[in-house]
Amino acid sequence: MGDPLATARNHLSSLKASLSLPIGSDFKSGHDALVALKICLTTFPFLIGIPSPTAEEERAIAIDALESGAILCVKSGDSEGFQRAFVQLRPLYRPSDSSTERRNVITGLYLTHLLVDDCLNEFHSEFERLPADALTDPHVSFPIALERQLMVGSYDAVLSSASKAPNAELYAPLLSHLTRTVRDAIADGVEVSYKSMALDEAVAMMKFENVEELLEYVEECRKDWLVDDFGKKICFQPPEVGRRAEDIPSWDVIKNTLNYATELERIV
Repeated sequence: MGDPLATARNHLSSLKASLSLPIGSDFKSGHDALVALKICLTTFPFLIGIPSPTAEEERAIAIDALESGAILCVKSGDSEGFQRAFVQLRPLYRPSDSSTERRNVITGLYLTHLLVDDCLNEFHSEFERLPADALTDPHVSFPIALERQLMVGSYDAVLSSASKAPNAELYAPLLSHLTRTVRDAIADGVEVSYKSMALDEAVAMMKFENVEELLEYVEECRKDWLVDDFGKKICFQPPEVGRRAEDIPSWDVIKNTLNYATELERIV
């Protein structure tokens, strides 16, 4: 049997090579390397509680592997895999040190992931675990500020948050889902507050790039909204229709009245 540390380094090298690929690429080779690497990690004595002379090296490789795997999962859109990687990383991190340069990056991404999934209890629990020096790191302070904006309903700031992310590429997949959630919340409020709105005003309020994006959103998510014939405004609430005589259930009214009269006569 070969040296497990050397084998792990080879798989780790393959995994890291896939991280240079842009979002939208085929990450199969990276995921294959991650699976092989995790299998290799199970042979490390340190990770199964057995004293080892290479314990620190085993720990360092395990952290590097899981952090690389977490980033791979973010870039490939595997939210469940990212969550598993973070949970596996937590016991390896030491509260007394920063462990690696990527610790705060992974933590910030995980906090943002919790916000996107509306897991606020987990978000606050994770926040309580953070060391004091981590709070000033831009990767950690970003989701904390985002959570405060959500709590006070500052949706405009949330929708503009992508331009302030510390790493636009890594945060883009997460923030795209958050943007959709916020737009749905704005749409819910708009449709009960206004009977209609000009298209350009709706575009600005919901932070779309153009009218075409707004109309795509309406077609996909708000089929009850009506765009007028000239395409200049959206009607959220249909016009009220007066009650007609035929709308009154006269036969039911007569039948119920006769039943009441019969019952009253029996009582008397």
